Amino acid sequence: MKLIHKKILVYRSLEKRNDQQKERNDQQTSYIEKMRKEEEEAKKRAEDDAKKKKVLSNMGAHFGGYLIKAEQKRGKRQTGREMKIRILTERRKPLNIENLSEQQLREKAKELHDWIHHLESEKFDLMEKLRRQKYEVRRQRFQKRHFFPCNLFPWNKVTGVLFFKDKGFTSCP
Repeated sequence: MKLIHKKILVYRSLEKRNDQQKERNDQQTSYIEKMRKEEEEAKKRAEDDAKKKKVLSNMGAHFGGYLIKAEQKRGKRQTGREMKIRILTERRKPLNIENLSEQQLREKAKELHDWIHHLESEKFDLMEKLRRQKYEVRRQRFQKRHFFPCNLFPWNKVTGVLFFKDKGFTSCP
């Protein structure tokens, strides 16, 4: 009995070690892939800039159309931060309140109030959606644990050992 218990402890520690090693390997591969993607993006940017300079020097004074097309292409490959900055600059309107009468200032204040109200309601809707999604994930995890407990499958695939809950041995954490 003690020998079986010790074997189980050894198998569990081997499982934990294997899981940790797998997580480390996953982290390393994701880091390597991230670095490779960044290098590829940097190469693409450098090639695009070289192309643009070459075309600009060839086109002479008629380069306005090319610059617009190049800017549109660059917009397709924006990172998350660049997209956020672009969206915020599009949403932010200049506040021209100089030389406005009192009535026009009131209208401008009402317009800004309505815009803030719209943004707040949009934020509230998104927060509610997120809350519902989190609840749904928790509920589904509970259902999974409830309907598929680990003692239904006593065979441990990693170690090849058969565990029984009634004997006090289980592969469940």
